[in-house]
Amino acid sequence: MFNLPWVRILFLGLSCRSCSAPNCPKMEHWTWSCGWRYDKELRVSIEERKVKSIMFIPEELTRTSRKRLLIWHISRIGFASIIWFPGPAILHPVQYKPPVRTEVKMAQLTKKSFLKHSSMKLPYIGLGTNEITTEEMETALNTALDAGYRHFDTAYRYNNEADIGRSLKKIFESGKIKREELFIVTKLPHHGNRRGDVEYFLKKSLEALQLDYVDLYLVHSPMGFKRPDDIAQEVPNFTELELDMETDLVDLWKGMEAQVDAGRAKYIGISKFNSKQIQRILDNCRIRPVNLQMEMQIYLQEKELVSFCQDNDITVTAFSPFGSPGIRPLVKTLSDAPAPLEDPVIKDIANKYNKQPSQIILRFLVECGVGIIPKSSNPVRIQQNIDVFDFELTKEDFERIRALDRGEDGRVFGKVFMGNSANHPEYPFPK
Repeated sequence: MFNLPWVRILFLGLSCRSCSAPNCPKMEHWTWSCGWRYDKELRVSIEERKVKSIMFIPEELTRTSRKRLLIWHISRIGFASIIWFPGPAILHPVQYKPPVRTEVKMAQLTKKSFLKHSSMKLPYIGLGTNEITTEEMETALNTALDAGYRHFDTAYRYNNEADIGRSLKKIFESGKIKREELFIVTKLPHHGNRRGDVEYFLKKSLEALQLDYVDLYLVHSPMGFKRPDDIAQEVPNFTELELDMETDLVDLWKGMEAQVDAGRAKYIGISKFNSKQIQRILDNCRIRPVNLQMEMQIYLQEKELVSFCQDNDITVTAFSPFGSPGIRPLVKTLSDAPAPLEDPVIKDIANKYNKQPSQIILRFLVECGVGIIPKSSNPVRIQQNIDVFDFELTKEDFERIRALDRGEDGRVFGKVFMGNSANHPEYPFPK
């Protein structure tokens, strides 16, 4: 027969398995007091109603027993509850199985799909604009828009924000697209990594882009450099600047938060940070970072860092998805590895799907749950780089690419590329 004391254990409420906190923000940690995993079917109700507890009432109880239990529960918890009639399975925890759900297949993603985030809508694929020349910029942007791109990435250090601004002004004036339909990203330069410099550099970027705000503003690197004597001069190569060994990332982040408060940036994030640096920001921030931009390609897959970010509601954007073949010869650990676009596994899979090797790599990264910003000014490649939503890798092919990971040995933008930066206290990679 029904055992009331045992049932009380069931509706003592929800708590976090990891920290025992009743209001833990990581919903996936929640569990029943009796040890059952939190059922995702109730997530919407719990988040919207901010319930304090779940009330279980087995269906086989008499009406009188149900009423008594309901009164007892409300007297202890209050009305901020969900009443659930789960049926007899609730009396047999060992037999309980959550309902089977049909997962959304990756192939159902489209060019208009956004990375998973609680508030920001960041398109999966954007156009990287570094090294696109002044003469090429307008054609590249128009080609990208026609192909379906709505995400555009630049940076103060790229020295091309003015080119983008002039092109966007013409595009907006033509009525081809509205500003609010685009997601535009730019970045704080390395020699601006101080709280007091953030506003100056973002205003300079907005002036060049001819915009009132950017959708996402990133700290380009955790490593700070000293400002040149003439701060308004053309952006110097960061390898020519003197390291600022007193970079304070927590204080710098306060300057970033101020840009959101002022309406100059809708969201803020970081680039090239490691998990410890990100955690330091999370532990001290008022406005959380929403995005990490980092090197990620088939030889450097950063599984742990991606997982860390996703657990903390931080999207990930991969730059250099094709491994920056131009500088690979300088990286000794990659001397025996083919360029990603020439990898035999990638080429074999590309032949199987009748796709370009670049499309297989980009599709793989999409299926890893990250965004990508491949850079190109070639109209054909711009189109190809976004045409990756009409197929899905099989589990076997996905795992074949997973097996190509070389870990830290696969990094291109490491000590060789960074030069003296590796001596900075905030250098984010293993030395």
